Amino acid sequence: MTIESLELLIEDILKKYPKESFSKTADRILDKCDLFSHRTLRRRVAKVTKQMKENLSGVATTYNYKGEQPITSLEEAIKFFDIDVNEYEVTGYSCNAWDVSTKTGKKTNYQVKLTLKPRAEELDYQEVKKQLDYAISKVNIKKIPGVNTGVVCLADLHIGADIRNLQRTPDFNFKSVIQYLKDIANQVNQRGYEKVEIIFLGDFIESFTGLNHVNSWKSMGKGLYGHHVVILAFEIMREFIKNINNLKSIHMVSGNHDRSTSDAKVDNEGDVAGLLAYMLRSSLDKVNVEFSPLVLGSAIDGIYYVMTHNHHALSRRDLGKIMFEYGKQGMYNVLLGGHWHSRKSKKVFHTLQETYVDQADYRAIDVAPLFTGNFYSESMGFSSSAGYTLIESNGKGKPNVFDYSL
Repeated sequence: MTIESLELLIEDILKKYPKESFSKTADRILDKCDLFSHRTLRRRVAKVTKQMKENLSGVATTYNYKGEQPITSLEEAIKFFDIDVNEYEVTGYSCNAWDVSTKTGKKTNYQVKLTLKPRAEELDYQEVKKQLDYAISKVNIKKIPGVNTGVVCLADLHIGADIRNLQRTPDFNFKSVIQYLKDIANQVNQRGYEKVEIIFLGDFIESFTGLNHVNSWKSMGKGLYGHHVVILAFEIMREFIKNINNLKSIHMVSGNHDRSTSDAKVDNEGDVAGLLAYMLRSSLDKVNVEFSPLVLGSAIDGIYYVMTHNHHALSRRDLGKIMFEYGKQGMYNVLLGGHWHSRKSKKVFHTLQETYVDQADYRAIDVAPLFTGNFYSESMGFSSSAGYTLIESNGKGKPNVFDYSL
């Protein structure tokens, strides 16, 4: 059996038993062929598995050539490798040539390397608009007697992500978000507020293009990109909002995952979040919906809230300066952020003196995520339990802060 035929056999077995371990797949191959060791088979299975995932994902493919065929330009390389430029775009190209002496005389050798990736599927924006308009329907908020005001702070929904079988990070998909939001709505309603304010701190979706990062495809649900994931996010959020009693306002900021392009430099404002804000505003009667791509400020029940996702450089500036520029003097200011997928404790250092961010007139809170992490965050050594923050005024202009786990 050749290596080529072995890899075809492995591919066939992987298609039939996609969830089995490399070791189990190697056992199946040994039943059919004992020409290779179990260790060699495991390595070959791992290689074929990676190749199959890359073929499905759109990860870049590399072509190499070394020989006497004269290739001196990108156009000649595309023709030589028979590349369909309508399906692939060139992401890297190099061509070298050198002369060597042989018994028959001097000859020229050529070495060419061409890197490609599949072209992203172009979105039909008219169809996207049609689908989004169809998805919008009016929502009536239930009004019941209550007391006080509750501020519900949510971060990092990452709708469209699909996380499975990590060692420390819980499995996660859009159904997880639905259940979390049901639990939150029930807990908030049990407190019997007269008014409820909801603050969404960005990263509503995992990816609009499916190509936010090189390995985005590994942690996304099938087909959950483009207008499909926007509609799904809207429907999940709308259902949550319908279940909240006495809702007064919604406040939204963009996250780094909410961009409508693969490259953050093209859309650094998170247009998907703006689109979701527009859809919610269109579907809600007598509920104020505020949106900002960067920072949002609002006075709620005698406390001033400054909201941002935390991924912009702004969030790394001195906290006192942020409060001075974006907060409100004469009120207690609360800075709310997400992004880190964990509950963090911040400190501000001035020379040898350590100053905590919980001061007499301001406080910074990193809100727990609904999305608890992926392979990247686990490999970096941090993860979190899902949760949310609920804030009430103590009646004297200071916050009572409740951190809930889900």
